[in-house]
This record gives sequence, C-alpha cells and structure tokens, in this order.
Amino acid sequence: MKTKFLLAALLIPAFFALPSCKQKSADSAKVATLTTDKTDSKKLKDEVVNLIVSLPSSHETAELINETGASYIAGLTEEDVNTDKLLTRAQKVQAFGKIIFDLAYTDIYNQVGSFSKLLKIQEDLSGQLGFNDLLTLQKPYRERYMANKNNRDSVDAIVVAMLSTTNQYIQENGSASDIALVFASATAKALNVITSVTLFARTNDKLIELLKKEKDHVNAAISILELTTGDPEVDSLLAKLKPIKDIFSSTETFTIETVDQINQLTSKIVG
Repeated sequence: MKTKFLLAALLIPAFFALPSCKQKSADSAKVATLTTDKTDSKKLKDEVVNLIVSLPSSHETAELINETGASYIAGLTEEDVNTDKLLTRAQKVQAFGKIIFDLAYTDIYNQVGSFSKLLKIQEDLSGQLGFNDLLTLQKPYRERYMANKNNRDSVDAIVVAMLSTTNQYIQENGSASDIALVFASATAKALNVITSVTLFARTNDKLIELLKKEKDHVNAAISILELTTGDPEVDSLLAKLKPIKDIFSSTETFTIETVDQINQLTSKIVG
C-alpha cells in the first residue's frame, strides 16, 4: 500500500480538495440547493467550485479502489485518445476530465508507461483548449516525475501537487461550463472504472460499498450540469447521467446486476 500524504495541504481547490469527512458530509447536502442566477457568471462559477470542493478527489477515489485490494485493469484508461478527432471544445474538455481521473488511477497503481502517455495527451488538450500557461506550470512537475519515476514516495507527492496545480488553473481560467464538464466527466470515468473492476473481481463487497458512496458525486455532477445547461453537449452529458442518478436513488441493495447496469451506462459516456 502506498504511503499516504497530507493531501489536504496540497489539494486546496475544486475536485482535488480534501476537507474533513464531516465537512464533506455536511456540504454534500447542498447538492439539491443550488440557486445561483445563471446570468451572474462569477457567482455561478463560484457555486460550481464550492460544491465540487465538498467531495472526495479523483486521487482519493483511486486510492480507495486500491485499498479494496482490487487489481489494476489495463485498457480502461484514455491513453489511445486522438485529440485531433475531438472536434468541439466540449468534447476536448470532457476528455480532459476523464484523463484527470486516469492520471490518478495510473499513478496509484504505479503504471508509469500509461501515466506518461496520458500526461502527453493532457498536454495536447491543454494547448488545444488555450490553457497554454498550464503547460508552463506543469513543466517542473513533469520533469521531476520523469527523474523520480522509480521512487514511489516522491512520485506520489509530485503527482498530487501536479494535479492540484492543474485544477487550480482550470478553476481560475476555465468557464463554469468547463469546470462542470471536467468534473462530470471525471465522475463518469471513476464510476466506469469502479464498476469494471468490480465485475472482474472475485470478491466485490468492498468495491460495491465504494460504488454506493459515489452517489454524492453523481448528484453533484447532475446539479452542476443543470446550472450550466444551454450547450447541446452539456445537455447530452446531463441526459446520459440522469439514468445513473435514478439507479442510485431507487436502489437500496446493490447487486452485481446493478453494477453491470451502471457500467453499461457509463461506458456510453466514456466510450
């Protein structure tokens, strides 16, 4: 098991922040009470970010998968994405969000080759999305990662700091729609990985319990996308997530059939 770090000190804003469990529980109750006027872009963006920081990060979720004892499954990440085939900004932003979770997942499981491929794709997307300063901010982390890739303790700290820097940049420079699409896509990717791993596992009780706890992420993703509706691709992602929310809302006992349902629905989102 990897050495744990004081992630809260590094992961300050947005979906990489790690407030206390008590605070997360209290803040997650706000999911259904988002009332900001969509015409006030700053308040809208602030409300989107404030909701996201109340939830566990992608890195924390990936670590929880590892703590169940589940093995890494190759082929679940976005390392073969051709960014030139992503024609709209929304498509690129969604790919960016999925890769954020994949970077956390591959780091937790020490998949250096896959992590490096994903990092290169994220760099390409950053340039295509106009996040040019992010490339400069990430450069020292990329260099430190390559120099320390065989030192697990150092790599963990570097990756957490790099993801935190990435997130802070998106928070400060992305639109509310950008942030919402990144979070919702990362949420869908996390669900897809958790369900895929569960379906492959011989014993899956711990994974099913972890999946059930993703309900807050799903509700938050729905609420955030509803705040930023208007773009056809935002509305499309929202429509694909709603059946997943319905499963979480209506199901008391999760079975392997429930897991399979969620896996099929998330596969339609993550491709």
